Amino acid sequence: MRRAATSPGSPRRPASPTAWSARPEREYAGRAGSTGPFPFPFDQEGEYQISKHANTYGPRDGFTYTAPVGSFPANAFGMYDMHGNVYEWVEDCWHTDYVGAPTDGSAWTTGGTCTHRQIRGNDYLEPPIFSRSGNRNEREPDVRGDWLGFRVARVLQDGEPN
Repeated sequence: MRRAATSPGSPRRPASPTAWSARPEREYAGRAGSTGPFPFPFDQEGEYQISKHANTYGPRDGFTYTAPVGSFPANAFGMYDMHGNVYEWVEDCWHTDYVGAPTDGSAWTTGGTCTHRQIRGNDYLEPPIFSRSGNRNEREPDVRGDWLGFRVARVLQDGEPN
C-alpha cells in the first residue's frame, strides 16, 4: 500500500467511493489458476498445514487476530491474503445457488436477496476448512467488524513491476 501511494506518477486518490468487485472477479483472483477447492501448494504428503498459507482460527498460524498483509505467501497471481484473515465484500446480491447467474463475469445484482451482499474468502475466526476458493457467506451491507473488509488494489501499467 505504501509503495502505491509513493510511486512516481501513481494517481493519488482516496479509497472512497469504492467499487466492489464482482463474485467471478474475486473467485478468479482467489483461485489463481487452480481448479481444486484449495488454491495452496500442497506440502509434503501427510504434512499439509493450511496455517502455512492463510490466517484462520487457531494458534498454528502465529496470529491471534488479523495478520499484517503479506504474512503468508502470495498466490500464483502474486496476490496476498485471498483466503483467511478477513472476509471480502463483493457486489453480488445473495442467492442460495448459482442457477441463473451471469456467465459474463459481471456481478449478479438482480433477484435473490439484494438486502444482503455476498462476502467471500473467510476470516481469522473460522476453521481452516473454510479457506477454500468457493467459500461464501452473506451479510447486510451495514455490518462492520475486524473480520470483514474490502480489497485495496492498484492497476499496474504494462511493464511495471508488481
